[in-house]
Amino acid sequence: MKKIIATISFLVISCLNADEIIYANSVKSLYANKDDKIAIGRLLPTAPVKVLQKDGNFLKIEIVGFIQDGKEQAIYFSEGKRILNAAFKKNAPISIKILEDRNWDKVSVVAYVENSDFESEVGSMLGRAAKLYEENCSICHSLHNINEYNANQWPGIIESMISRTAISKKDKFLVNQYLQKTTTKQ
Repeated sequence: MKKIIATISFLVISCLNADEIIYANSVKSLYANKDDKIAIGRLLPTAPVKVLQKDGNFLKIEIVGFIQDGKEQAIYFSEGKRILNAAFKKNAPISIKILEDRNWDKVSVVAYVENSDFESEVGSMLGRAAKLYEENCSICHSLHNINEYNANQWPGIIESMISRTAISKKDKFLVNQYLQKTTTKQ
């Protein structure tokens, strides 16, 4: 009986301490340390991050993604596509850990971010972005099919049209992420 109680207690404690995956719903500043005043980079909306530690108003997070040709300033969501998870300033004090060595290396980076504007699931954010896209981008012309452009083309399309819409600067990145992550065009 004691063994069963000890095992159940261990499992409950493990679950409580399990790493939580969350998603930023806006562009967030990233810091090397929680007490820093100057950001070293930015986290993009819908990027999944693992919470390593909660420390006051800050979270210590791990960002996993891909870098191309050793260029550590951009951490991409998937291999071969320019869907940003995070971008860092040149010469930012970041430590890249290579998880898998390949053409586009799979990497992780640990950083700090303010503990606000995060969601526990990405679906509602993508739904909001879809609605913004549909409501704003069909006013002047017929709505482009999401699969009309590939993930690397959508940012240029959005950039060329965004000023003609009511999509806020904050939501521009969310709409971009939605289009890039849902297109199936290669």
